[in-house]
Amino acid sequence: MQAVILCGGLATRLRPITENIPKCLLPMAGRPFLHHQFRLLKSQGFDRVVLCIGHLGEMVKDCFGPGDEYGLKLAYSQETEKLLGTAGALKNAEDYLEEEFFVINGDTYLDMDYRQAWQTYSQNNCDALMTVYDNRHGRINARNDVALDENMLVSCYEKDSHLPELKFVNAGALILRKSLFATLEKDKPYSLERAILPVLAHNQRMLAYPVKECFYDVGTVEGIYTFCNYLENQPV
Repeated sequence: MQAVILCGGLATRLRPITENIPKCLLPMAGRPFLHHQFRLLKSQGFDRVVLCIGHLGEMVKDCFGPGDEYGLKLAYSQETEKLLGTAGALKNAEDYLEEEFFVINGDTYLDMDYRQAWQTYSQNNCDALMTVYDNRHGRINARNDVALDENMLVSCYEKDSHLPELKFVNAGALILRKSLFATLEKDKPYSLERAILPVLAHNQRMLAYPVKECFYDVGTVEGIYTFCNYLENQPV
């Protein structure tokens, strides 16, 4: 399995903290956030990771190098002149991508069985898989953005909507095909949330993979405190 981590954004919700350090390097329980993601991915059987970097990306390279400390082979896809958005960053990383791969948010920690998700995806004729969390009871302070049909396909993905059928939340990990980005132009900004995921949902080409585990979003100060509390309660 190959993982691609999107960690090139400006992290505006955490300014001014992130003016001089990228969000993925913010210390949590004494180590950069990516340290915890790498340890999780290695434990789940990953050995190849592509980092899509942008804002202060050289700091990420300097911190982790080739990935030897984690037993991972790290590659870096750097955005230079302008930020390209989540889908644009993946198009920019095209030369590093395998035909199918996990995409993981650089500010989300999701402890789940990635091997099982990969197997579920491989056994179904879909172009993508989205991990989803049932948020009907509002356990996560996030706007619901996913609806499912009776076949466990994502039937609707709306990032900025209050539709009553949206009862799930995108949990921050996807499996995508490289071919989904074939028609995008390089060096142009595109968003997964606008250009790719709603189309897959509309065409019923994205499998849902429900997770019971709570995921952690470290894109806010509150989220960082919550994640650090989680880490402190984990066995060494």
